[in-house]
Amino acid sequence: MYNGSLWVDAASAVNGTVERQSYTATAGQTTFSVTYDVGFVDIWLNGIKLLDGTDFTATNGTSIVLTTGASVGDLVDIIAFGTFALANHYTKTEVDTLLGSASSTPSIDDNGNATALTIDSDENVGIGTSSPSTPLSLHSALSSGGAIAEFRSTGNASSTLDIRADGTGDSRIWFDLNGATPFAIGVDNSDGDKFKISGSSQLGTNDRLTIDSSGDVTLSGGVYLGGTGSANYLDSYEEGTWTPTASSGGSFSSNSAFGSYTKIGNVVTLHATFIVASNSSGAGFGIGGIPFNQSNQANAAAGFYMRYTNDSTYRMFYLSSNIISVYDLGGSATTFGQVSGKRFDFSGVYYTDA
Repeated sequence: MYNGSLWVDAASAVNGTVERQSYTATAGQTTFSVTYDVGFVDIWLNGIKLLDGTDFTATNGTSIVLTTGASVGDLVDIIAFGTFALANHYTKTEVDTLLGSASSTPSIDDNGNATALTIDSDENVGIGTSSPSTPLSLHSALSSGGAIAEFRSTGNASSTLDIRADGTGDSRIWFDLNGATPFAIGVDNSDGDKFKISGSSQLGTNDRLTIDSSGDVTLSGGVYLGGTGSANYLDSYEEGTWTPTASSGGSFSSNSAFGSYTKIGNVVTLHATFIVASNSSGAGFGIGGIPFNQSNQANAAAGFYMRYTNDSTYRMFYLSSNIISVYDLGGSATTFGQVSGKRFDFSGVYYTDA
């Protein structure tokens, strides 16, 4: 073998890689002379391989001893294998010792200047940090505008980042600024798998936007449309129904009163229909029950118009103190008695502070 500078003996008792000796046994013969390296010899008796330590003993390197003496004429084949030693290598014992004394946190250095990759005893992987606190911690002093990670599909397949939560946990991403987590985005497992943006590290806490499985969107605050000024702020939208009620001194026929409304910001558009119950009351004709109180702001105008009536007189509507009062074209207040049994369908718009 070559030791790095010259050829030397392989340090084996066997000349070459294998050496075979054959014997014809005498009656009861147990010992056979042969040169071998201990632990590297096979014995065959009449073509049957014998078991070392059970059927024979081979411990001295110069002979083997059968446990049971051979019969006269038995064929004994002894095959000795050559061994050799490698220069400049570790044995298994030496390797085990090295691994046992090695650091529990192996690392890979980039040019020896800083730790590029660290795997700690909890199997956390750190890139750019020697103390990873999560299964994968990536630290980098980024240049301005630099990306901390890139996931690229170089083929024609889609590039997918799969954030999966098995069990009952949420699948989410945190947006962390200097140790604070002002926003989280993801799927809330505990709330019907709704997609959410939350002003907290926990989905379901301080939710700002929610999209359910039907595609319906819920906002916890208002929306700026076309700008960021107060004039561009839309803080609410609502649709619903309301029931017109008669002011003091009158009433509406049973089941005849119905109304609907749409509220966009501070503007309420409403519609109503009802039949004034038969009476001769001289009390002023007024309509209450509007869905939102009218605005207290000065010059918060309101306007209403008649869609249908079987009353022979055209009427005007005026909103004050959340009551829609009714007048004739001459400006005189209308009484319940004057519109007894009449039907009114009207629509209107007014402002609210709600």
